[in-house]
Amino acid sequence: MELRAPRIASSPKIVLGAPTVFLKLFSRFHRSVDALTMKLSTDILQLALCLVYLSVSDTDIYNTHNDNSKCDKNSLSNGIRPPEPPGFATKMYYHAEAGRLSPIGVYLLAVTYFHAHQRWAWTLPLYTDAMQERPDIPVTLIVKRVKASAAETPVLNNGHVLLGIYAAVDLMSKDSSFLSTKVDVSLHGTTIGRIFLTARQLPRIENGALNTSAPASTASTSPIINSSSANSDSGTFVDPAYPSDILYYTFSDRRIKSHDIFTCILEAFMILTYDDKTIPFFAFNAVSATGNLALNVHASDEVRITYNGVGWLLRLLASLYVRKKRFDEIEFTFRDESMGRSVKQAEGFFLRVGNGGLIEGADIA
Repeated sequence: MELRAPRIASSPKIVLGAPTVFLKLFSRFHRSVDALTMKLSTDILQLALCLVYLSVSDTDIYNTHNDNSKCDKNSLSNGIRPPEPPGFATKMYYHAEAGRLSPIGVYLLAVTYFHAHQRWAWTLPLYTDAMQERPDIPVTLIVKRVKASAAETPVLNNGHVLLGIYAAVDLMSKDSSFLSTKVDVSLHGTTIGRIFLTARQLPRIENGALNTSAPASTASTSPIINSSSANSDSGTFVDPAYPSDILYYTFSDRRIKSHDIFTCILEAFMILTYDDKTIPFFAFNAVSATGNLALNVHASDEVRITYNGVGWLLRLLASLYVRKKRFDEIEFTFRDESMGRSVKQAEGFFLRVGNGGLIEGADIA
């Protein structure tokens, strides 16, 4: 079994400075609200102050992994990627002979894992190995701990795994090498865990339908789109398992890369996981690994959405892009339509920065 030379997965570089990103976000947010209400509410003013505060610094607030003192845990909702712990590093090994993995499958499986572990504390140790699969994705994600050789050896925790998966997804996309992959996660040169992304056979198809003998927790993988046509710019999106949580969406005609969409969503999950969940959710901004795409999610003043609710919204957004097979900017509203009522829980948008790194005629994936 031949492995390629290891690749060092470094932290993504932000192409556009943080001040510009947040000023663009605020400008877009202000225009969308102004068109609807002609005024800013108190909550929106608070968000504006957060964005302006973040925009005045010339420091790239995303590259905080070398200076933990710059990262205030309570400010992560305002858009700071969780810092890497001192001495953190990842190395990737591609298994070229094992064949290619589905890029969309890798993205969706990573989103599924991040969503499943969002409720865990960022520094919670992993006491057992873990495996993530979905019946509709021909990829398996496995997390294995490395047994400590001494009492003082660091222990693999939730944050280490999320950072490792994020680095792997980003590097696989940049290299266009969606192959079976091993990721060594280390602290100060000591390997504390390994992450594997490998191909697998899907469950058999019976009479044109997926065999749903999988556990109930993974069986709901086919959300429903309601729109006037397959190419409609707007519509609703709902998972049958949670029919009252409805995502209303409107696409623009500004194309974006799938890699940017999914690294943006993964960063948003890391912000939610790292954040202090004793503080009510208000808003956050996340940026893709390239810096070419920003995501804004802000709570409604009609009801206080929970962190788990925001996580479900992020998973629906990922599924929407895959089902529609359309990679454009969108604006969205997330509503609770249970018990005969319709309450707005949150809203937001994806905003392309500049040309989004797109070259005319290039593959958007």
